[in-house]
Amino acid sequence: MKKLFFSHIPKTAGNTIEEIVNEYAITNKSMDLVGEKYFRKLKKNPKYKKYYEYFLKKKYLNKLIDYQDKTHWNINIWHLPLSYWKDDILMEYKKKYIIFCVIRNPYERAVSDFKFWIKFYNEMKKGKLNSYFKNLLKEIEDIYDHDLSVTNKNLNRMMKKLYSSKKYKYALDGHLIPQYEYIYTIIKGNLVKIPNVTIRIENIEKEFNEFKNSVGLPISNSKIMETHKN
Repeated sequence: MKKLFFSHIPKTAGNTIEEIVNEYAITNKSMDLVGEKYFRKLKKNPKYKKYYEYFLKKKYLNKLIDYQDKTHWNINIWHLPLSYWKDDILMEYKKKYIIFCVIRNPYERAVSDFKFWIKFYNEMKKGKLNSYFKNLLKEIEDIYDHDLSVTNKNLNRMMKKLYSSKKYKYALDGHLIPQYEYIYTIIKGNLVKIPNVTIRIENIEKEFNEFKNSVGLPISNSKIMETHKN
């Protein structure tokens, strides 16, 4: 059986999936960790120390990653679509892993994201990680125009601002990248579907349980909803 690889689309229950699968993976050495913990583990290997350079196509590396600008926030690599990876590495992973992801109604995803960053800002601004996230926090302030009110008026204002142009496509740690870029890519003129399995968040309990049963994950059927609600 191939190992699992989770392509994390922001605001599609990614942390829920990672928590459930990694809880099992930690005790099962034959299975890789998924998502953020996978890349944090990978970075310890000298081969992948500069993992942005290793994985990303040059055009995305140049566009998204800047080590020199101390005010720039580099998107976490586990939030970037696999379509941004070098073609040979992506195809290697497709052969080696069962790639899966969760997708979501884009309108619901946008509303969830709007509220997420307000909560994130308020928590991190006063927290111990304030210094680590300072560039991202400044980006939130600028994009939200310092208006962090959770109101319909502010929601409508932000939706118009963020989605009326491509200016903010890569902002907010990659949360605004459209979902189709996680699903499809073009390699040598051919359309390639990246994940083997896509799970809809609107039907996550049924579809995740069908998936985990098909790959033999010994996780209870109630686990996904218990974790997702928390």
